Amino acid sequence: MAQAGWKEFPEPYDGSRQHRDFWVSWEYSVRNQELPADELAWYLRHARRYGGTVLELGCGSGRVLTAMVKRGVIVDGVDISQSMINATRSSLAEIGFSNSVGLHTGDMATFEFPREYASVQIPYNSIQYLGTVERISDALSHWYREMNVGSTLLFMTYHRKESWYSQGRRRHYKKDPVRHAGAGISVTHEVEECLVGTSTVHRTITRSIVDDTGIKDSWTEESVVPLLSAEGYGELVRAAGFVVNTFCDYSEERTWDGGPMACHVARKGTSVGA
Repeated sequence: MAQAGWKEFPEPYDGSRQHRDFWVSWEYSVRNQELPADELAWYLRHARRYGGTVLELGCGSGRVLTAMVKRGVIVDGVDISQSMINATRSSLAEIGFSNSVGLHTGDMATFEFPREYASVQIPYNSIQYLGTVERISDALSHWYREMNVGSTLLFMTYHRKESWYSQGRRRHYKKDPVRHAGAGISVTHEVEECLVGTSTVHRTITRSIVDDTGIKDSWTEESVVPLLSAEGYGELVRAAGFVVNTFCDYSEERTWDGGPMACHVARKGTSVGA
């Protein structure tokens, strides 16, 4: 269980930004602790195909990174959240690799690579959190400059469809609370998404910290994500200078957040297959 690695949860909850960040990353870790075998196999297949060290941008709580390290792949990780990096470090410590993986806190869009990597991966559609088509385009160009000739970029995206927002161009959903028994705290969140124009989704996430007496804290996070098809991402990748971009459905049967995943594979300087 993800809780086992979280030895330093803040107690009592004081509502500070540090504590909010901690509980958001803890909730993320618990909700996403099960990594489907076919998803892991996709990452491992490419890592072993290209060899060398992997850089994971937007590693989050380390679900993919830790699973790959456990299977003998050398992976460095980057995330903008220090709490997420702490979660990854905790997970690695549980499997005895806490001192052998390079973990960095930073913005993946502008991160300067500290060494050469055979491949760069961005899991879970994390690329969308860059917010706008323009920022994604700038980030792809930056990664292209940082990567070596022959190295590979891999990332996943949703097949986003405007029809998801057909009723009032909105959708709303909430997730079941996640409880930390040791701290006596539950974390909840609900999401409101609204289509703005034809290519942008405005997202509002309301998170709450709840104990046995009721809501201790509640706050709202707002963000903008692009409404891009897999083909749209492919166009951005090619415009950044990558020679080939290929994509395929990750799974026709298992969907993520309302739509099938697309897997993108691009290489700097030479062709590559999916």
